[in-house]
Order: sequence, then C-alpha cells, then structure tokens
Amino acid sequence: MSTQQVYIDCNRANTDDRDNEDQTNIWTYHLNKELLLPAQTEISVSNVFLNQKGINGQSIEIERDYEERINFYVYVTDDLHPYPVAKGTDLMFANCLKHFNYDDLFGPLAVANTATYLETGLEHGGSGSLLVCYEPFTEGGVRKIRPVINSKIIKVKKGTYGINQLNDIINSQFSGNRTLEGKIQHPFADAITDRTFKGNLCESFAGLTHLVTPYNASDVSAPGNATITNLTGDHVFLQVDDHLDNLQAVKGTNQVPTVNWADWLTAGGYHGVLTDNKTNVNVDVANYQIAFKKYAVGTSQFKMDYSSDLNGFSINYLHQPYRIPTHDAQKNKNLNEGEEAVLMRSATTDGTITSNETAVVTEQIKSSLNRPVTRCSGVIVHNFSVNKSLEFSKRAEGLASNPYDTFAQIVDDDKKAVKAWSQTLWARLGFSYEQLNDPTKFETNTIYNSVLNHTYIGGVTTDQQIDISVYNQLSCKQSPFEDDVAGGGKTGTYAPFNFIPSNTPKVARIDLATDSNNTKSYFGSPYTKSTAINILTGGRPIVAENLPSLSVHGYYIITSSIVPQYDDLVKGSPLPLLATVPKSNLSNQDFISSNNDITHILTNPIVVNKIQIQVLNPDMTDPDLSNNSSVVIRLDFPIE
Repeated sequence: MSTQQVYIDCNRANTDDRDNEDQTNIWTYHLNKELLLPAQTEISVSNVFLNQKGINGQSIEIERDYEERINFYVYVTDDLHPYPVAKGTDLMFANCLKHFNYDDLFGPLAVANTATYLETGLEHGGSGSLLVCYEPFTEGGVRKIRPVINSKIIKVKKGTYGINQLNDIINSQFSGNRTLEGKIQHPFADAITDRTFKGNLCESFAGLTHLVTPYNASDVSAPGNATITNLTGDHVFLQVDDHLDNLQAVKGTNQVPTVNWADWLTAGGYHGVLTDNKTNVNVDVANYQIAFKKYAVGTSQFKMDYSSDLNGFSINYLHQPYRIPTHDAQKNKNLNEGEEAVLMRSATTDGTITSNETAVVTEQIKSSLNRPVTRCSGVIVHNFSVNKSLEFSKRAEGLASNPYDTFAQIVDDDKKAVKAWSQTLWARLGFSYEQLNDPTKFETNTIYNSVLNHTYIGGVTTDQQIDISVYNQLSCKQSPFEDDVAGGGKTGTYAPFNFIPSNTPKVARIDLATDSNNTKSYFGSPYTKSTAINILTGGRPIVAENLPSLSVHGYYIITSSIVPQYDDLVKGSPLPLLATVPKSNLSNQDFISSNNDITHILTNPIVVNKIQIQVLNPDMTDPDLSNNSSVVIRLDFPIE
C-alpha cells in the first residue's frame, strides 16, 4: 500500500497560547481547516526543535527553586593588626589588637616569656590562632558574652544558567548587590542618596562581615583595667578552642553558649579586643580615631567560581587575605602595595631571643614566631544549609532551630544527613556532604606549646595558597633601608636567592647596629625582631569533589493529542509517546534538534482541527522552554 505524506509545523510562536509563561512546554496549534485521518494513517514526528537556552558544557539546568541559609561565626587572627601612628620617632605602626591573659592562648604548658615575645605584635607578630568574636549582653542583671552568629540567605530560581551567570547570581547575593528576587541593587549609591552613608562601606554592603566598635586604647591600657571590667565595647574575641568548649557545654540543648563575664575574668581566660589609636601619649593624633566609624571583621571577598581546569565549582575567600601595606615599619615604601599576598617571616637572633635560649623559647613557640601571615580575619561556616537540615530534623522545634548547631547536629542521623545534603544547592553543584560537614575535613587550629597540639575549628573557612613554589618570589628581594652603625658607616642591605633562607643574618650586625637590632636591613618587615618578605599569592579554594550535574534529566519526551489511542507507558502511566529528544543534541546556541523513528498507526478514522503538543521531563514534570519551540508532525495517509 502506497502513502502520501503531509507535514504540519506545530510552532509555538504561531499559537494563541504563545504568551503563556506558566506552562511554556504545552501549546495548542489550530488548523485552518479540518483534517480527516483515515484508518491506517501513520503518525510520527519528523523533527523537533526545542528552544532551550544553553544546554551545553558551559551551562547548568536548575530543576527547582533553591533557597539556602548559611550560619557562620566571625573571627580575627592573632596577628599584628596595624594602624599608622603619626609620632615621627616611633615605628610607623601600632597594633589595634589588645591581649588579656595572653599566656592562656598557649595552653597549660605555656612558658613564662611567651606573652613577652608575642603579645605586642610589634616584635614578632603573633601566633596566628583564630579568635572568635563574642558580643556582651545583660541577662537578669548579669553581664555575659555569647558568640556572634550571622546568617546569609541566597536564592537560585528554577531555570537554565550559564556557569558564570550562576556564579554571578550567588556572589552578588552574598555581596548585597542583588536581592533574593533577582533585582540588581546599589547599596552604596542608595546610602549616598538617602544621606545615611557613615563612611564605612560595610554598613552598606553586607558581605560576610560584622561591624565592631573599638575600645579606647587609653582606657584598656590604663592601670587597674587590664581585664576591661566595664566591657564598654560591643565585642570581645575568644580563642577558637574556648569557643568550642562553650558550644560543647550546651550541646543537645536549646541553650545559648553564653559565658558569665565575671566568672571568665576570675578564671583568667584569654581574650582580645580591638582598640582605636586615641592615646594620651600621641597628643598630636588625639582626634585621629581611624576606627571611629567601626571596624569590619569577617570577609568582603567571598567568591563562588567554576574552574574549567578542574571541571568543578569552588568556594573561596571565606577569609580576608593579608595585603601588602604601603610601607614597612621603618617607613620604607613596599613594592606591590595593596596586592594579595602572604608574609613570610622569620624570627632573628638578637638581644632578646638567642640561639641558646631553647629552655625558654620552645620549638613550638619558634614555629609560631616563624609562621607566615596569610589572613587577618574571616568566617567559620558551621551550617551551609539551615533550611534543609531543619526539614529533615526530628528534634523538638526549639531544639532543632538552634542556630549554633551544625548541619549534622540538627539532622542528628548520619544516613539521613547525607540524604538531606543531596537535596541542597551545594550538592547540586558538586560539593559532597563530607567536604563541608565532616569535622575531620575542617581546618585545624594549632595551639602552640600545649598538651593538645591542635583542634578542628568547628566549621569551614579558607586560607591563602602557599607551597614551595613561593621560593621563586624570594629571590633578590631587598630593602632600601641602611642603618647607621657604631663607628660610622652603614649596615648595608640583604638579598636572598632561591633556597637561601631569609632568617640567617650576620650576628655581627647586632653589635654594629646602633640600636642592636639587625632586622632593619631586611625588606618590608612590619616587625622589630622578625625579618619578613612579601610573596604574591591568591586564596586556596575548596573545590567540589564531585562533578556538577549540568542537567538532571538527559532528554525530553514529546507527546500529543493527535494520537487518540495508545498503549505506550511513561513512568508506568499510559501516555502517547511520539518522540524523545536527547539534550546532548545541541545544534547551535538555542535549539535542540532531533529526528525520531517512533510511529503510531490509527485503527479508526479521526477528524483533527487542532493539535496539542506537550513536552515533558522523564519524571513527567514540566520543563521551562522559550517561545520558539516547534514539533513537525508527519502524517502518512494510505492510498488504495
């Protein structure tokens, strides 16, 4: 039996429901005249052109709306936090981080001189330990402190996105440049327009920052006020180990991990505060309060990215990196000022720390003195998906919603936690449950000269990239500073080369220098008793362990009302199956094209005046298509 072919271009752009934005995958094509299809007519799909944006290797299809709330703590590092001083006879910097009970930072075995070596920050710089921000409050007439806990919400709507486009949506929501509804906003310009700008960008741009009010340096340094009993500021910083002990004390309850301030002082617990530079000594800068507008701690540089080299998404800059200051402590101008870097430092042998003083300065303390400076503050994210952890939790409501608990603690079931994580945006982008939730994968905080060598920090943060490749940047660095020596002359400069350490000065220089300090001949050091060299580097990202799924569904199903009788089954349900369209068949930027061999044969004649086309995902859900999709129907009429 011979046949006659008729083709019908069922293009959505030529239908009455082309402007229906609620169901872009269903449209009805009307014929100008009725069409009689006799029995034995064969119905098939000749071609399919689906207007689906960007289904290729540089795009990702988000199959549903995601809304993620992350909870995080804020920290600063135990390092030199410098601000400039104007008095010409002093070093250029002072340290705005003031320490109290500093020996406690190093645990029960801290030697007597530890605080002497490290607490000012000007001689050697500090230990680099993480110090978590706490805020004071009054409860029942008692002064207490509790961890500062902040949240950030990001939202990604259902749709198809370019890889970089998705990164921009997430990053701009973190930075405050985009609302959760997708509207672009300009917080800085708005603050200027509203006349509410106070001089600190962090008051307009949220980021992952927290503003703290500095203490008055004169007040906290006054005799008899070594414990800041009045606690006038709005912050205090505890070492991360004490912070974790506070969390452990209320684990399994809905209580806030508070500390009674008077008890804390009595116990002699370590804490630090940030101060301004108003002092009684430097009267010429009495009104120059550089932090009068508040300090911002945390990070302003959070970045979600996609690496084509590693084929994965990455999270970076949960820390605020160290940047090269404009000048060193001796007022020499630094090269590459303002660039992101690490500061390689080395304690030198001088009148205070000699090579024979191992009985007082242990190897652990020396390790602390030599540790590179990589960051100044950051955040510790302890729950990347609060909403999903609450959804899967079977705890009592008040206990489940405790913001201090981690994702795993709220779900409270290991297998269920892994399942819950698989439904988060982060899992969708390739980050495994263990990667962002397993405590053994977290960074460790080193406690120098303590019985407990280190402890996990209780969440996720990041740091600067540093490895042996930085040796190449050490080569030939030198300082323009030349100090006078006893008897006349100059100390000269020093230039290290590849694999030559920068912490082996000539001991004779100690006696020759007029101030018995030979570190001034070293490039760029902000310290008086440590050499230092700035090394340009970037952040070390957390790269997703799994490849992202660019699309959850690998193909589309085409069905139509033109087939009245059928025995096809889709997802176990009867449905006329006319064609399948693999998403890998991308012919150009916009259209997925496919030819098909599926044929239906009519057993009874029918009259057709309209054809409804429906495109479905394999799970029978509706995909989101653009307006110009088309399905070309082929009719093979029998000719006797």
